[in-house]
Amino acid sequence: MSRREYVQAYRSAWGPPKPLRPSEWAEAHYVLAEGLSSEPGPYRLARTPYAAGILDALGAGYQEVVVQAPAQVGKSEIARIWICWSCSDDPGPVMVVYPTEDAAEEQIEERIIPAFRASPRLRELLTARAWDLKKSRIRLTTCTINIGWAGSPQALASRPERRVVMDEVNKWPPYRGREGDPLARARARTASYGALGQVYVVSTPTTPEGAVTVAYEGCVDRRGWHVPCPGCGAWDELAWDHVEWPGQHTTDETELHEQKAGLEAGLIEAVYVCERCGYRARDSERWPMVTAGEWVSDGFPRGERPASKSVGFRICGLASPWTSWSNMALRYVNARIKGIGALHSFYNSDLGVPFWAGPDDGGTKLAEVSPQTLFHKASEARAPDYPRGVVPRWATHVLASADPGKTGAHYTIRAWGPGYRSRLLAAGEVDSLEGLRAAVLERRFPREDGAEPMRPSKLVIDTGGGMGTVNRSRTDEIHRWAKAAGPVVAPLKGFGGAGSPTMPVLTRSHQYHPPGEQTKPYDVTLSVIDTEYFKDLTASRIAAADGTLWEVGCALPQEYVMQVAAERKTLVERRVKPTGEVSEVFRWRTRVPGAPNHYWDCEIYQSVAAYMIDMDRRRGQPIRPGTKREDDERADDPRAWRIGR
Repeated sequence: MSRREYVQAYRSAWGPPKPLRPSEWAEAHYVLAEGLSSEPGPYRLARTPYAAGILDALGAGYQEVVVQAPAQVGKSEIARIWICWSCSDDPGPVMVVYPTEDAAEEQIEERIIPAFRASPRLRELLTARAWDLKKSRIRLTTCTINIGWAGSPQALASRPERRVVMDEVNKWPPYRGREGDPLARARARTASYGALGQVYVVSTPTTPEGAVTVAYEGCVDRRGWHVPCPGCGAWDELAWDHVEWPGQHTTDETELHEQKAGLEAGLIEAVYVCERCGYRARDSERWPMVTAGEWVSDGFPRGERPASKSVGFRICGLASPWTSWSNMALRYVNARIKGIGALHSFYNSDLGVPFWAGPDDGGTKLAEVSPQTLFHKASEARAPDYPRGVVPRWATHVLASADPGKTGAHYTIRAWGPGYRSRLLAAGEVDSLEGLRAAVLERRFPREDGAEPMRPSKLVIDTGGGMGTVNRSRTDEIHRWAKAAGPVVAPLKGFGGAGSPTMPVLTRSHQYHPPGEQTKPYDVTLSVIDTEYFKDLTASRIAAADGTLWEVGCALPQEYVMQVAAERKTLVERRVKPTGEVSEVFRWRTRVPGAPNHYWDCEIYQSVAAYMIDMDRRRGQPIRPGTKREDDERADDPRAWRIGR
């Protein structure tokens, strides 16, 4: 043996052990505690192969690592592994920030402390002092883990930290203090450590304005989980728009229920289609594709990375070990049946993408009305062979809606047919309520089949509020005009007051008291509507893949497109429950405060009118005389009916 060989052998036998990367350390030392995991025991990356790249990025010295991922893919477990690895092999003070104080205490008691006790390597780091294990701090032999929450300025500003974990940042309550937002202050805790300071930001996304999406978009190196095609070997990012099954783009409610039954029974199977060779991968091929996957940086070949101090990871819920193509298809169909609110949850929690940035055809926005969609529909209406202002053969009703201003009103008139299919026949503005009579109620539209022209069978009108002409209540004016016009006019008002509406529309008669001491009350019939429900419904019809569901068949006023596209669904409040759970409240709001949205309101009221006359007769048999609809039965409950804003 030469001297060099002897020295190398000596150093190999007696030198310090080679440092383990976080992914290697996880498999060697991390244990999922009994009773706190569905698969307790030693941690295995084979179960979540995408975790290795995230863990090793955390160990590679990136100053900021952001993970935007769906629920139930192990993203929070990755954070706990990183905390444990750093305390064991590269110690330094750690802070973990949760949405609320209750959530922080729960994680300490039920996740972090059990993780240290379950692993022999980590048990060595625990002291023998019971007071070192607190809800707000864990003191180890190597370092300290401090616990913070978004609503505590003291917890986020009291001490420097080498590493900061910001868990589920999109569930943090809105900040209302004076010291800067919690995300910025948590990052500032690492400033004194310079290049050694690290921040891990993780959350399920909500909207493009959500904290985790903004942080992810700010990363120079953004990576997606790419998988190989079993057919041609080409690599593409694992994405929802590759999943197909028979009839997936239908808008018919009956067919959606049939799809649900077929997917549940295994009669319909979803496949993953390669856009290059057309190979159709079945459910049995999904997991081999996922386990063979790699993190690929946007704009770079496999294996190459941009120079960066920050890295963002995004992963689709299709990579979860606990799902399948067909199971995800079933979840999607269920969400479509339940409405746009359920679609929101599907895109966020199941797919892991911001709600209105979903991979629909043409980049369709799911919680807003795209001006491009409306311009496209308007251009179709200008085609030479398109019958403009004509009631189509499939239509059975013509309905009108109006949104009054202080004097006049905007209006729309649509032809409606089975399946809630509709076509815009006219839209415009009049300068008085009486002008609605000539422009709407007395207007007749030719029919494509040559039969007798049709006129609106119902006009729904918002009773509004405030003052109208001659210092008179606008609501009073509209009610008196509607009574004079007869039953063809249906006044309505948005739901208001405490609680939530129990059903989309409730119609009742009551006594209206006009403002003023000398006025007498009179009877009116008023419909109270769930405005958010009908905005969701209308937006989903406009954005439907079947472009014939909601059509434009007339010349549009110049401002129509911008007013219909004036609103988007926005996160307006996060409510923290006593249990620490955070619920998010979304509402439709104008993109620009104060922007006019009269035609958008008119289109919402069109959906209300169609609901009132039960356009979709294909859902069941006609209502028999003498029987009650479900709506009527629920309307008997006085708690279900409320007027106000």
